[in-house]
Amino acid sequence: MVEVKIHRAPDGLVERFEARGHAGYAKAGKDIVCSAVTAVLFTAVGYAESLYNPENLPEKVCYSENDGFLEWKCPEISAEARQKLIPVFDAMVLGLQQIRASVNNRHLVVHEEEVRLND
Repeated sequence: MVEVKIHRAPDGLVERFEARGHAGYAKAGKDIVCSAVTAVLFTAVGYAESLYNPENLPEKVCYSENDGFLEWKCPEISAEARQKLIPVFDAMVLGLQQIRASVNNRHLVVHEEEVRLND
């Protein structure tokens, strides 16, 4: 099962998220649930990185990944940039919820919680 923990700031921005596990929907390399979750998560991360780190400098990368694991933390960015990211991460959460519903709430769990800034 894939578990995604989403931590939102009071302004609605996703401050960070962690995704871990494998869906177990099908064999490795054929698991469409894992593929869908990965695509949704990396699309949001890719957009955020393009705003914050357009040169793709390794020292500015705000995510880490490993087999069955992805973590992203929002860097210190302007209020304007924060506002640009809110709908992107809202779409990410919606996409995850839609994937979850399409597999009858199995193989994927999504947790959201509000956190204080700089938490």
